[in-house]
Parts: sequence; structure tokens; C-alpha cells
Amino acid sequence: LQTSLPKITDDTLAEAKTVYQESEALNAEQFASEKYAQAGNAINETEKLKGDQKLWEAFQKSKEAAALGKEAKELCLAKVPQLNEDISRMKNEIDDLNARNLSDQQKQELSAAAANCDKAGALIAQNNVKEAVPLIAESEKAVKKIQTAVMKISSKEQIARLRKEVDALKKERGSEFAGEDIEVVVATLNEADSLLDQDKTDEANK
Repeated sequence: LQTSLPKITDDTLAEAKTVYQESEALNAEQFASEKYAQAGNAINETEKLKGDQKLWEAFQKSKEAAALGKEAKELCLAKVPQLNEDISRMKNEIDDLNARNLSDQQKQELSAAAANCDKAGALIAQNNVKEAVPLIAESEKAVKKIQTAVMKISSKEQIARLRKEVDALKKERGSEFAGEDIEVVVATLNEADSLLDQDKTDEANK
């Protein structure tokens, strides 16, 4: 056993390093930070024990490193379905937004977001989640920005339409008999307008 230990240890250490690199590509630093760090530490400890000629301890530590790396990898792989779902959802949202009346700049931003989604999907298929995640985040940010802008325009249009209805009601009733209910509506519309000007679109739509 003593004569075969160096080779067995080298083989197990090589396996541990491979799975560690695979987990790194799967974004283990973010998705499985604890196991990933432990695997890295175990690899370093194995190298040190080998250098000190403590071959049995090195072999045991290399097995531990490989096991930790596999755990990190499995934790990351479990996140992949959700990432693919996020990409599909964003593509649908991009299609919906493209059907709206958008500015040229917004169309370009959506085109870039769609391209990033495609790139991210291809990277995930290659188990390169680490490079895919920033692309997904970038796309999400662009889509949300345009969704908010579209919602803001829609809300502004709705407020303008409601103001016309209120004005028509005032004329119909006469300003003296407009009543408190109309004043409340006007105050609410003014508040909604103010919130939109502060980019508080969600609150304005309430």
C-alpha cells in the first residue's frame, strides 16, 4: 500500500481539482460558497501533506477534497433549472415589450438583453454558469427599466384620461356642485402624478 499511495493520492487529488474547477465554472463561489471554500482548503492541505511526505493523511484529505467539491457541484447544478426558467421568463417579457410603442434606444436595449439571454442559455448548457449569471442580471436590469418606463407612460395616459372625465363631470354638475368626491379624486390623481415624477411607479398605480 505504501508504494501505491503516492499514485492513489495523485489520482484522487487530480479528481478533486477537476471537480473543484467544474464547481467554480458552475458559480460555486456564489451558489455553494461554504462547500466550495472547504474543497479549496482541503486541496491546499493535501498539497502540504504531500510535501511533508505524510502520504496517508494526504490521501485521506484528497478524498475529503473530492467529496466536498462534488457537494459544491451538486448544489450549483440544482440552481440551473431556475436559471433557465428566468431566461425563458425574460424572453417572454422582452417579446411583450417589443409589441409596445418603444423608442429606438429602448428597442436596442431590449435587443441587447435578448442577445444576453441567448448567450447565457448557451453558457449554462456548457455548465459555464459563472459567466452566464452576470448576463442574466444585466438582462433583468434592462427589462425592468423598460417595463417601469412603459408602465409610467401607461399610468400618465390613464391619469390624463381620468382628468378629462373629472373635468367633464365638473362641467356637467357645475363647479359649485362638484362635490367633495370629485375633489378627492383630483387630489388622488395629483398624488399619483407626483409619485410618477419621482419614479415611484408601483406606488402611483395603487
